[in-house]
Amino acid sequence: MSIDLNSVVIRSFCRDDQDVAKQLIYDGLSDNFGKRVYNATLNPDLEDIASAYHNAHFFVACFKDKLIGTGAFIHETEGVARIVRMSVIRSLRRSGIGIKILNFLIEHAKSLGYKQIVTETTDSWKYVIEFYQRYGSEINEVVNEEVHFSYNLIGPRYSY
Repeated sequence: MSIDLNSVVIRSFCRDDQDVAKQLIYDGLSDNFGKRVYNATLNPDLEDIASAYHNAHFFVACFKDKLIGTGAFIHETEGVARIVRMSVIRSLRRSGIGIKILNFLIEHAKSLGYKQIVTETTDSWKYVIEFYQRYGSEINEVVNEEVHFSYNLIGPRYSY
C-alpha cells in the first residue's frame, strides 16, 4: 500500500481507538518476538490505554479514518520524556509514517518544555535501532538486551 504522507493525520488517542490500537501494537510485538500469544500481564497498559496513559500523551496516526500507527510519551524526569508504544502497521512500515509519528512526538514534547527524549528497544530489533539512529539519536547504553537512546531537543543536535 502506498500513501501520501500529507494525508496522514496524527491525533490524540480516544477510547474508540482502544481495540485497533491494542491489536496494532500486539501485531508489531508479534512480528518482532515471533508468533507467540501475548499475555495481558506482560503489557497491562494495553488493556486500557486511556487509563494507563491518562497522565501521558498517546497519539494515533490515521489515513482515511484507518488507524495505521501509534506513539506516546510519558514524563520521565524533569525535562525528560520517554517515547513508548511506537508502532506502524506492517504493510506501511518503512514508508515514512514512523518518522512522521516520531517528529510529531518530539515537536509536542518540545512545545511542553521537554529538553530531552529517551527511548529504548530490544537489541535484536535491528531495523528499529537503525530507525532511531538515522534520525539523530545516540545510544547511551545497552543493558540486558535493551538498547537505550536519547535525543537532545535543544542546541545543534536537534535537526529533525
